[in-house]
Amino acid sequence: MTKTYVKRTPIEKLAIVNSRFRSGDLQKLVTKTGFKKPVVTKTIEGNLINEKVLNYAFDMVRNRKPNLELLADFFNKKS
Repeated sequence: MTKTYVKRTPIEKLAIVNSRFRSGDLQKLVTKTGFKKPVVTKTIEGNLINEKVLNYAFDMVRNRKPNLELLADFFNKKS
C-alpha cells in the first residue's frame, strides 16, 4: 500500500502555519488546545515545539491561501 500524503516535519508545519496565520487564530488555538497563551505564542513563534498545538494550527490553516497571495489578489482586484 502506498502513502497518499506526505508526513511533514514540525519545521515545515510551522512555516506553513506562519504563512497563513490570521488575526484571531491565536485565541482559537488557546481555546481548542487548552494550553495557556504563552505556550501557544512561543510555539507559533518557533521558540518551542509543541506537537499538539502545531498540529491543531496546521489543521486550521491547511486549506487557506498564504497571506501574501491574499494581498496580491486584493491589490490586483483594486486596480
